[in-house]
Amino acid sequence: MTSTPTGGRQPRSWPRLALIEALQLPALALVEWGRWPGALWAGALIGSFVCCAGTDSGWRWRNRLLMLQAICWLAAALVLS
Repeated sequence: MTSTPTGGRQPRSWPRLALIEALQLPALALVEWGRWPGALWAGALIGSFVCCAGTDSGWRWRNRLLMLQAICWLAAALVLS
């Protein structure tokens, strides 16, 4: 736990961010080895859902990073399919 300037304590979210990134690996595997375009869309939906589900960390810039990743998942599926 790290202390904030106001004296409160915030949990460390680096392990949480690493977990969210690791949870996207099955979606990447599905996109890589599945039959396109169905596997691409399924992987994009799974990956964007994982990113959106992990945005309750309390760190604003990490939440924005995860939302950007979710958008990139869906944009990549739209462009590549």
